[in-house]
Amino acid sequence: ADPDPEPPSGDVEGCTCGSADNFNPSATIDDGSCIFTCDDFVIELGEIQHTSGEGNSDGIINVDVDGVPPGTQNTVVIYDENGNIVNPFALPKGRYQVCMLNEGTECHPGCGLVCLPDLVTIV
Repeated sequence: ADPDPEPPSGDVEGCTCGSADNFNPSATIDDGSCIFTCDDFVIELGEIQHTSGEGNSDGIINVDVDGVPPGTQNTVVIYDENGNIVNPFALPKGRYQVCMLNEGTECHPGCGLVCLPDLVTIV
């Protein structure tokens, strides 16, 4: 038996995932060669709403994102100073690590967790 049989006549092997860098629209059989980069996936700090007063937990951190791979899902992930994930829409005063989790699909593996380099302060 041939260890690498040729595809039947008319079939074209290649990358069939439309969001891959090397997508081949002529491919009829996915050969596992798809290449994905996340160079264009960038997060930026969006609007910040500080707390309305001492002891309140109504601070908000928004995140802007560009270059989202088609079909993938984004989730804002905010860590407090103790490394706990917290609600980005109910923050008390403090410093926070701001990240975006880009989760993949059956076709695209996603870009993973991308974080801003600096902590964000809510006052």
